[in-house]
Formats: sequence, structure tokens, C-alpha cells
Amino acid sequence: MKTRSARYSLSDYSRDRYHRWNNILDEVMSEIPGKDNYGGWLTDNTFGLSTADVYTQQTLNSAYYHRWYLMQENGAMGSNIGHRGFNDRNLFLAENSRPEIAGVTYNYCSSPNNEDTCVLQSKKVSYAFPLEIVYLTPLNKWNPYNLVHKGSANSPEGRTVFANGRNGGFTTGTAFNGTNSRIYYQTPSSFYGGGGEINSDAADTLKAFTGVLDAEGNVQNVTASGIRIHLPAIPGIEGNVRTRYPIMPIYGEGSTVWKELEALRTMLMDMQSNIPYFEKDPGVGECERFTETSG
Repeated sequence: MKTRSARYSLSDYSRDRYHRWNNILDEVMSEIPGKDNYGGWLTDNTFGLSTADVYTQQTLNSAYYHRWYLMQENGAMGSNIGHRGFNDRNLFLAENSRPEIAGVTYNYCSSPNNEDTCVLQSKKVSYAFPLEIVYLTPLNKWNPYNLVHKGSANSPEGRTVFANGRNGGFTTGTAFNGTNSRIYYQTPSSFYGGGGEINSDAADTLKAFTGVLDAEGNVQNVTASGIRIHLPAIPGIEGNVRTRYPIMPIYGEGSTVWKELEALRTMLMDMQSNIPYFEKDPGVGECERFTETSG
């Protein structure tokens, strides 16, 4: 799909309900640590109930982002599987022990009728909402022309890239003098067969093809090496490779109003197929129900 506005949901083809229990997104997020960083290990024993990983049923390391957990005992609804975001399936949580992070303190009594069993407990958490899946490729670092990268565009060396009016032309006097953090062109234009950008936008600042001086002072015809939504056409590969997949939810998605709008859009965009669902004849095509009523 060659549109920037497309949104996606991560789903495992072997499971019929992608939003229930663990799926690919859970596996990805479980590799991302909370504020205790990599190597952190915390267990959730809130209210005296230990929690386990829903999938492995082993003790849950709550220092990493997760949304499902298995409780030691069944809850009031008879289920022992909990969800951190309740009805919000996009919320992930990770616990931490950082002293600079504010926590929530509560008084827990293992025996409600005995105050001697009451102790103060504290929990500190951070939240995560996955927004986008980005697939990195070797193109980000591939530099076959050995173009000199000069670091930050604001550094003295980085400014030499575009000094004296250099604008990416194809002469030794106008080509960029190497690359920097803002001018990052090092992929040979021939790699894409000379094709231009896909779905370019007026706000885009990159150029399809740019001249950059290599270490020997030769002008090389290169294109941007940063992360794209769609890669330009690559000879020998059918279609365009997409590397960025937005997965963030839209506010109101799943609500009654959202469903009504989606249904209305479906009817209006394909009125011929949806004529039977109109209360009054829309005046296009034919339908037995409206024909009989008219007769």
C-alpha cells in the first residue's frame, strides 16, 4: 500500500484474535526495559499476589514492558489473567526502582481484621504506547563511495559540507563536501535504478539525487540514506519495500460514533452495493425493495 496514511495492527497469522493474550507486539515490547534499563529484574507482588508471564507461566519480570499478566489466584470475575490497561489494549507497563521517580504508596494488610499485619508498600511504573514499527536496513550505513561523514551539521567541520553555497549540484564547486547529520546522502542513485522518491510530500526537504564529493574530490551521484516510509523501486524487486508501519490507535476508535461513521462511509463510497440498507431510495441503481414500494 503506497500511502503514508495507512495504519497497521501487528497480528500473528496463526492466531485468530490478535488482541488477546500475547502476540508479536508483546514479544517485541518484552525486550524493551523500563527505567531500570537492561538487566533489571523486578517481581510484582501487589496485595500479596505474585504474577507470572501469561505465555510461559514463569515468574514475570515486571521491569520490562508488558500488558498481560497471570495472577496467583482468580479474581472476582473468576479469571486469573489480568490486563494492565484494562480495556485499552495499547497500554504497556514496566515497573522500576528509580529513586527520582514518584511512586504510589499504599497500606496493605494481609489480614483485614489485624492491623499488625499492615505494611506500607510502594510501586513505581512507567508506561509505553507503541507508535510505529520501523525496519532498519543496511542502507542506513552502507557507504560504498567512502564519503566522509563530518558529524553534527552545527559543528565547524559539519558546516563545511554546505559552505560557500554548496547545494548538492553535480560540479566540484556545487556538490556537497561530504555528509553531516542533516545532509546524509551516501547511497548510490544507481541502486534504485534512477527512480525518484515514492509519495513525496511538499514538506519533504530531501532531494531525489544529489552530488557529494568523495575523499578524492570526485563528484558522486547519491541519494538519501535515512529511513524512508517507502524505498524507491529497486531493480529486480517487484513493488516498493515499506520500512515504516504506523500502529498507533486513533482517538475514538472502537466507540459507537466511530463505528457509525465507518458504516456511513462504507455505504456512501459504494452506494450501488449498499442500496438495500438505505431507508429511502438514494436514486442510484436498482433495488427490488424500492421498486416494489414505488409500485
